[in-house]
Amino acid sequence: MTSLESLGLPSTAVPLVIAPVALSSAHSTQTFPQYILFAYAEKHRASPDSKQSTSSFNQDLIPYLFEKSFSSVPQELEQYLAPYPVLPPQVHSTSHKHHHYHQDLSTSSHTHSAQSNNTTSKPIETDTDALPRHLKYLTIINSTTSGTHRSSEIYFAILAPLLNRFGVSHVYVATSSKTSVKTHAQSFTDPSTVVLLSGDTSVSEFINCLGTPEHQLQPLCLLVIPTGTGNALANSCGLSSIPIAISRLFLGNPKPLANLFVEFPPGSHTGSDQDESSSDNDRPSSSCSTVVDRSGSAGSSDTAVTDLGSSSALTFYAIAIVSWAVHASLVADSDSPAYRTLGSTRFQKAAEENLARPQRYRGTVTLGVDSTLDVIKPPSKQIKAPYTLDHDHAYLLFSLVSKIEKTYTISPNSNPPSACELHVVHTDYTSNEDLLAMMMAPYTDGAFFKLGDNVQYYNLRYKTSNNAQPSRDSQPGPLAAQVWPGESNPTYQRWCLDGVTVHVPANAGPVKIHLPTYVAHGWTLNLVT
Repeated sequence: MTSLESLGLPSTAVPLVIAPVALSSAHSTQTFPQYILFAYAEKHRASPDSKQSTSSFNQDLIPYLFEKSFSSVPQELEQYLAPYPVLPPQVHSTSHKHHHYHQDLSTSSHTHSAQSNNTTSKPIETDTDALPRHLKYLTIINSTTSGTHRSSEIYFAILAPLLNRFGVSHVYVATSSKTSVKTHAQSFTDPSTVVLLSGDTSVSEFINCLGTPEHQLQPLCLLVIPTGTGNALANSCGLSSIPIAISRLFLGNPKPLANLFVEFPPGSHTGSDQDESSSDNDRPSSSCSTVVDRSGSAGSSDTAVTDLGSSSALTFYAIAIVSWAVHASLVADSDSPAYRTLGSTRFQKAAEENLARPQRYRGTVTLGVDSTLDVIKPPSKQIKAPYTLDHDHAYLLFSLVSKIEKTYTISPNSNPPSACELHVVHTDYTSNEDLLAMMMAPYTDGAFFKLGDNVQYYNLRYKTSNNAQPSRDSQPGPLAAQVWPGESNPTYQRWCLDGVTVHVPANAGPVKIHLPTYVAHGWTLNLVT
C-alpha cells in the first residue's frame, strides 16, 4: 500500500490541491472539516448493458474528482496546500454555477473583457481577494477533437466542478469548427488567463490570432492541459500530465513565455488551407497569419493565405519549434488527408516514405546574423558570428522546447518557458541509415550527444559582454538565423512551425528566425507552471 492509499485515496488518485475550508458566522452551528483534498482519479467505463458481468466492462478509464476531508494537512500532501480557501461541502451546490458557455463561436458576438467573466451570482462567503490573480479572469478553451479526444471529459468531470468548489467564475468555450480558436482569440482586449485543453498547434494558433490589447504590453497568462498528440510545450515545462497541469492552475505561478518571430518570404502559404474538409480542430484555420509588406506595415489576414504576390511576407509566432528538411517533411506528409486516416501510425508511414528517398536539402543557413548575438557550440565553445552552414542538409530544427514528445528529448539544453535563447539542432546530408539512427536517439535521454559530429548543436543568445536583455516592447527580437533554401522541388521547400506546414516558393528569398522575446501582438505572454 502506498502512502497515499494509507490516507484513504484510491490507487488511481493523483492529488491536485488541498485547501482550508472557508467558514463564517453563518456556519457557526454546522460542523465542517478544516481541509479538503481534491484528487484526479479514474474508473472503468461501465458497459451500457447493466446485465453484463464486470468482466465485460469497457476497459477505457474515465476521470472523476475525488474528495477527502482532513482535520490537518498530512505531511505527504503539504506540497499541494493552497493559500486560499475552498467552499464548505454542499454549500457550493446551493449557489449558481459560475461559468458561461460559448459552444459555437462562429455565431457568437461575445467580446472578452475582465467584466465579461463576472457572474450574476457571487460565490457564498468566498474571499475572492485571496485567489491568485491568474484565477480571477479565466477562460477555458476546449479543443474538442485534439489528440486523445478526452478534453471534454476532463473539463466536465474534473475542471468545472473544481473551479466551482473554489468559487472561480470562468468562460467556457468548446471548439465547434476550425475557426473557433481564432474567433475567441481575436476577442481578447484585457488581461486574462486562458486555459487550453489542447495540443501545441491550438496554443500556437491562439497566440497568432490574438487581437490587439486595449493597452500595449498587457499580460496574458496561458496554461496548457496536454490533450494533444505531442504536447511539446507542456512536456518541456513540467506540465507532463493532465493532473499535473490542473494542479499547477491552482498552485503554480505565471512565468514569462518566450516565443519566436518568424518571417517567410513572399508567396509562402500554410499547408492547412489545402484541406478545408478536415474536422481536426487541433489544426489551425490558417487564417491568423500576418501579412507584412516591404514598407514594414502589418495587418492580420482574415482569409487563408495562398498567394501573397511579390510584395508581402508571411509571419508567425512560434512557441515550440521551427524546422526544415526531414522533420518538416515528416510532419507535412503525416498531416495530409491520406495519412490522417491512419491515426497514430501515420508518422511511422510518413517516415518510411521519406526515408525511401535521399534526404538531401540544399540551402545556406546563417546563424548569429545580428551583431548583438553570440553563437555557442555546447558546452561553451564560442564561434565567430555570423556562422554559415553552406553545404547540404538533412535535419534543421530551431527549438524553444527540450522535448517534442514526452519521451523524445531533442534539445536537452533548452530551458522553457522563459529562456530567450534559440537552440539549433542540425545534421548534414548523410545516409538514411545514419539519419534514422539520429532521429531515434532522442528517445534515449542524452543519447543525442553520443552521436558525435553527426549532430551539431548551436545556442544563439545575446552577447554576455553588453548585458542585453530580451525585448519587452512590441518589436521582434534581433535576427538570429537566416535560411536561403536552394531547392526548386516543392517537396524540399516545406517548413514546420508548431505543427503547421508552411510551403515556401523557390527563389522567393530567405526564411528569417528572430531571437525569442516575451511579446506577441502587443501582449506580454506568460505561462502558468
